[in-house]
Formats: sequence, structure tokens, C-alpha cells
Amino acid sequence: METYKASNLSGRAKAADWSRLYSSRLDQVNVTQADRDGFDAEFRVAELGPIRVVRLTSSGSRIDRQSQHIGPDATRFYSLILQAQGTGAFAHYGHDTLLATGDVTLCDSAAPHSLRLGEGSEVVMLRFPARLLKEHLPSPEYFCGRRLPAAEGLTHTVAAVVLSLCAQLERGLAPGVHDRVSRHLLDLIATSYAIAFDSQVNSWTGPPTR
Repeated sequence: METYKASNLSGRAKAADWSRLYSSRLDQVNVTQADRDGFDAEFRVAELGPIRVVRLTSSGSRIDRQSQHIGPDATRFYSLILQAQGTGAFAHYGHDTLLATGDVTLCDSAAPHSLRLGEGSEVVMLRFPARLLKEHLPSPEYFCGRRLPAAEGLTHTVAAVVLSLCAQLERGLAPGVHDRVSRHLLDLIATSYAIAFDSQVNSWTGPPTR
């Protein structure tokens, strides 16, 4: 895993530098720290076949992706966000979602969103090419911004697998199994959403106007 630490930045431009660093490896965003002097954060990035795995720990902060960050030719990704520790608040697709430890939500890079992290938070993000996720979860827009509770269906299993996967990637996971593991993970995520939301999907009329 590649590791990036806010503690390696210094000076009055630390906040802006952290936003630029985050944007260079993930999506274009603005990061606002609750306490500039006491702010600390770290993220680790690894590739699992076509999936980018990001493990972020942070003191209190807010990550905003706004309309001006989204170019017309930008490649579209969906990200599964697992609140691994602490609490968060996610605003996306017209939903305001509170996240507790073990909860999951889905994010569309082509739409504005805001993720507010409480003190001592850790989140894991799995970033999928849009085409790939739709092969397993045909209407991901339906789930964007909605909370998949830790106690619902297979969510606990998804969280355990994701955290175990992060540990394996940090130790070194043989490249030859990456595609197989990614397919298994996508199937597990799709099944978890189907169990939790299947009764509602049939009545869905499409994503909200953004």
C-alpha cells in the first residue's frame, strides 16, 4: 500500500496541501479540518485488480466534492464507503445519512457529495469503475447516499471481509488472486444490498435530479 500522512506536511498551507494530495490520488475535493492546528490524517492506497482500496484515518474533518470538481469528461466511479471506526455524516443524492461503526454507503463520483468525519474516524473506500459495479449491481444509483446498517443482512460480513482484505493487502496479497478476490467481493456487496433493499428497488423511479 502507498501511504500518505498529513504529518509530513507543514506550514500555513498544510490544509490546502492535504486537499491537493487527496485529490491527486482519489477525486477532486476540498478538505476542511475542524482543528487546523491539531489536524492529523493518513490514507493508504492499494490496487486489487480493477478496484482501488483506500483506508483513511482522520481527526475531525469534512470532505466536499462540489459541482466544479466534476468535469464533463471525468471517468465515473462508484465507491463503497465503510465506516470502520467512529462516526460520520454523508450527504449525497438528496440523502443525509448518519454513519456509525460498521455502516456502509455508496457514492457516485459524478455527483456532488459531502462526508463529515468525527474525531478519530476510520473509513475504508472501495472504488469501482462504473461499468464493473453495474455488472454486479445493475442500478447502483438507487443505493447512493443510503445507509446500509451494520446489523442489516450481510453488512457485517462485508465489513469483516473488507477489513481482512486491507490487512492482506498491507502484508502483500499475491497478484494472481486479485481478480478472483475482487469478483467475490463484488458479488458479496451486491447480495448484501439485494437483501436489504430488494423490496424497494422494484418501485424505484430513478435517481433524484442533481
